[in-house]
Amino acid sequence: MIHETINPLVNVIKGLTDQLNRSQPHTTAGASSSVVGGAVLASATIGIPLAGAGAATSAELTENENSVAIDPTNPDTWPTNSSWCSNTNIRPSPQTLQHIYDEWHVGWNKNPPLKLLEQKYRYRWRQGKTAMSNQVNRRKLLVTNFMTTNAAVEPLQQELYEYYEDQPDKSKLHCLASINRFLDNVLRNDYLGGQHGAKT
Repeated sequence: MIHETINPLVNVIKGLTDQLNRSQPHTTAGASSSVVGGAVLASATIGIPLAGAGAATSAELTENENSVAIDPTNPDTWPTNSSWCSNTNIRPSPQTLQHIYDEWHVGWNKNPPLKLLEQKYRYRWRQGKTAMSNQVNRRKLLVTNFMTTNAAVEPLQQELYEYYEDQPDKSKLHCLASINRFLDNVLRNDYLGGQHGAKT
């Protein structure tokens, strides 16, 4: 409301201003110091979205606050989409069954454990990689059927050595080819109900 004044001219201006205020709503928007009729317009300082660099920075901060770092060993931090682990590698040349067991449960060379990848995404994380997928399936068969505990690894390794009894140098058996042959010719027979230990 216009403050009372002794100047008659101001009274005339006040009357005209009151008529204008009654005939149309305030549409002026600006800084908080905007004045109409001697009163600060509250609407001039609220409800105006910020734009420009400040707004972008705020969005970036919000995104950073909501994002969660992916821990390769903790599937609770993994997204539902498996694309983040598309570059996962498996151990190219495991030399012993212990290597395969450890890769399954712990991971190899900072890659996620194969067990957790299979539980979370099944085959989707390795889709389109036929050779690697075949090796994962072989290792899965080994670990989930014949090495269900760490204590079962060493006896199975000894059984592998016995299968290659004609090879006295056991270090030459420390290769993926020997493991795969043992799996195909001995353990798969067991798994399929065949004669265990039969050489082919």
